[in-house]
Amino acid sequence: KASYPTLPSPSERAPLPRSESQLRQAVEDHLYFWNTGSLAAWRRRFSEDAWIEDPAGSGRRPLGTARDLWDPAHARDYRVSLGCNRVIVCGMEALAHTIAFEESADGRARASANTELFTFRADGAIRSWRVFRDEPNS
Repeated sequence: KASYPTLPSPSERAPLPRSESQLRQAVEDHLYFWNTGSLAAWRRRFSEDAWIEDPAGSGRRPLGTARDLWDPAHARDYRVSLGCNRVIVCGMEALAHTIAFEESADGRARASANTELFTFRADGAIRSWRVFRDEPNS
């Protein structure tokens, strides 16, 4: 099962982050809203023109509504949950060491360790998200 640090539930209407601690919280909010299944709250952390490169090296693409990423990972018979070991903030960028837990209805599960790089706009919205994937373990 996926684990997530015990954090207070962030407000869906909270202002976007700007300080180092707020940028770290933005990454933690991204994980929180992903895991609780709140697409609108999760998508709000990203700028309208945000892009994703998953996996890194595959070319960046617009995040858009994120439905093509969100729906398969939150399906009834398949679920991807995210955990985080560490977030390092430097300027307007954050590096997160994460774990993706994939679980299917038939009981198959696997985990992969990832390194994720986020860049932020001046207003604190996530502008880009790059995912460096490790090989999954079954």
